[in-house]
Amino acid sequence: MSVVPFVPKDALDARRNVEEFVQLARDELKVFGADLDFDAPQWPVGVQIWGPRTRDLSLSFRKFGGISRKPAPPLDEPFGSFIKAYVRYSYGLGPTKTVGVKIAAFRALEEALEGRKVWEIDSGILNEAARVIRERWASNRAANCGGYLEELSDFLDRHHMTAHRLAWRNPIPLKTDHLRTVSLDSAKKRSEQLPSQAALDALPSIFRSAEGVADAILTGIIGLLVAAPERISEVLTLPVKCEVEQDGLYGIAWRPVKGGEATVKWIIPSMVEIVREAIKRLREATVPARIIARWYEENPNALYLPPELVHLRSQTEVTTRDIAAICGSNSITSPFAKVLKLTPVRRKRLSTDSHAYLFRDVEAALLKLMPRGFPIFDDRTGMKFSEALCAIRMNELIPSRSTHHSVVQRINIVHVNAFLGAGPESRTSSLFERYGFTEPDGSRIVVTSHAFRHWLNTIAQRGGLSQIDIARWSGRKSVAQNQAYNHITADEFLATVEGIAANAGDVKVFGPMGEIAPQDPVERAEFMRMQIPAAHTTDLGFCIHDFALTPCQLHGDCGNCSEHTFIKGDARQKASVETRIEETESALKHARAAETSGAVGADRWTVHQMKTIERLKRMKAIHEDASIPDGSIVQLPTPEMPSEIRISIDKRADEDADLKALLANIRLG
Repeated sequence: MSVVPFVPKDALDARRNVEEFVQLARDELKVFGADLDFDAPQWPVGVQIWGPRTRDLSLSFRKFGGISRKPAPPLDEPFGSFIKAYVRYSYGLGPTKTVGVKIAAFRALEEALEGRKVWEIDSGILNEAARVIRERWASNRAANCGGYLEELSDFLDRHHMTAHRLAWRNPIPLKTDHLRTVSLDSAKKRSEQLPSQAALDALPSIFRSAEGVADAILTGIIGLLVAAPERISEVLTLPVKCEVEQDGLYGIAWRPVKGGEATVKWIIPSMVEIVREAIKRLREATVPARIIARWYEENPNALYLPPELVHLRSQTEVTTRDIAAICGSNSITSPFAKVLKLTPVRRKRLSTDSHAYLFRDVEAALLKLMPRGFPIFDDRTGMKFSEALCAIRMNELIPSRSTHHSVVQRINIVHVNAFLGAGPESRTSSLFERYGFTEPDGSRIVVTSHAFRHWLNTIAQRGGLSQIDIARWSGRKSVAQNQAYNHITADEFLATVEGIAANAGDVKVFGPMGEIAPQDPVERAEFMRMQIPAAHTTDLGFCIHDFALTPCQLHGDCGNCSEHTFIKGDARQKASVETRIEETESALKHARAAETSGAVGADRWTVHQMKTIERLKRMKAIHEDASIPDGSIVQLPTPEMPSEIRISIDKRADEDADLKALLANIRLG
């Protein structure tokens, strides 16, 4: 007598959902090509997924381990097919450069599964996968991989692909030591990520003095990088027609490469002429490359020849000198024929130009040098080389080589960083070296293209631009990403707060500080400085707790702290308050449900959430109160949760009658 194992309906439904999802991705999706071999362990996904790089890319759905000569075994089935389906589906919804990292995280999940099926995944398996990730990678890489597991967990929950709801969260924290502003290491990293003052002082002179095509192109790119916080790949993939003028404003149409929405970046008036000149330089310097590209778009199998060499097309044979001319050189000793692996058809005895080659062989060899993916310049947009602002002739940015008259290429980050001094010293002298600029100690000036993005973000932070505006200006999906680009030191931030305090006579102050200060016998500005011995930002405002005296007693509960202040009218802080209200109201709803069901301690949690909501709504009301000037410092009192520092001071006052009497006299005076 055989026994048929019982399988719950939830498990059957989950399995059916997984299988139907895999079938959808295999048979109906066209992402990565309609002819993609779905079952192959290695997917060729084209020349590039994103940006101006031209290397071949592939996705490997294999286990951990393996080398190029002996690759690892494919992922076990049916898990492997599910991951392929998930990658194909999610990439179609939103292309990303991190597909390879995601697959690495899924390898850890497969190891944790130990042969179990996708629909059998539970929190324990995900926790085991997180442990595998921790063992294999350093903290931030591990945190990112854990985040991809969390995304997958949410996907499984939304589409009912597991027997039980997971609601799993990534347990691997993102290391934020590099964001600290008070350590020696942070100071060193800050100096490495920002352009030096010597570099910033030199660039205006170099921009004005640039000579030659290469310098015109590179200074044009730098002019765009210093005008708005763009990634270098966003600049290098701009179309020729990128300028926008509307209602007296001038801007550039950008398309962020990391998920931000396409937008027009309006240029501040002081930078408009710089950006106009930068675009003009790039457009004019790259005209020859676009002419060549347009030729190949119309004549894909015929070699482009400049007007002075068109006669060679009618010749069966060409000489070494002819080949050198096509490749941009006047030297008959140039080894172009050897580099192109051409075989001479005959030798001329009475001429120094002694070799002849078939024109069709030269044509075929040079056509092979065209960039992979041609005529498409940017996969994201489908923009062609003939439409690109940063298409150049081959070797046009390498001074030691001849510029090809018949081959085009993309400008890439290596070109830009080399001219900024961040490339190998022996290959290309930087713009700073050629124009005679060094650091004050005589050392080379070294800047990366990304340093300007850090610099502009830091300027925006210093100027008080809201976090939402900084994220939009920088083309980011999340405000949280701003912090990695904020290099304001702790001293600078404290100086800003103290600057507000120093002008306390002009700035409205609300709350305990505002009520006590007028009664204090010391100067108002001095009192404000005494009240703010330290400060750091929070999502709701800024905290004035002095951590040198005691740890925070309300860590993570800033809204209920009497040492927390905020600036009325700040858009970022107001948005954070509104978000916090929504989250707390949701938490209150769950707390009340738990209280109704008799959960132990739920009543205290309900009271806490109600008090939190009440306080947050007071903050929101102040932000919306037209009678309170924007920019006013506001501190809400919290009698039931007094500052630990104030408790200690009052306790000492009770123990010392003289001090108590003195304080009473001061308060009455």
